[in-house]
Amino acid sequence: MKCNLTQLSKRMRKSLVYSFGLMLFMSQSVLAMKLAVLDDVAALKQSKEAQVFFKQQQKDLEADKVTLDTLKAKIETLAAKHEKNAEFMSQAELTALKTQVEDAKLEFDYNQKKIVKKRQQEEQELLARMMPKLHKATEQFLEKNTYDIVFNARVTITHAESVDITNDIVELLDKL
Repeated sequence: MKCNLTQLSKRMRKSLVYSFGLMLFMSQSVLAMKLAVLDDVAALKQSKEAQVFFKQQQKDLEADKVTLDTLKAKIETLAAKHEKNAEFMSQAELTALKTQVEDAKLEFDYNQKKIVKKRQQEEQELLARMMPKLHKATEQFLEKNTYDIVFNARVTITHAESVDITNDIVELLDKL
């Protein structure tokens, strides 16, 4: 039995030595690779086209905010009128006022959802326009620069700034 344990122990040591050697070999291979990181979302957002889009969207949002603020003020005015005059109003007047408040709230909710949906649709359209350009810019960059692996920045925990090619991609993206 002792002989078998000794043989097993020798096998384990031999196996560990082989495993260690394999890991060392693989780590040397990885160290020889040229790696890069690309934050595709940041590249899209930093592009000139996206910056123009977001500025216009902000202007549109300000106009939409005025609409929502007007409706909110209308709701508050009607609610204040209800609270202040409820004891002096007839049941018909109270019902009519309640209906006006509910209608104003529904209009507010409808407009708010419409604005959100419009923004999401516009952003999807921007992505649809920009993604082919992003792919083309990345391909152009990789034709001139040799990398073994390009990681998406969202899947890395951390990386050195020296391997980040996002700004290079933004420059090419702005030229397309």
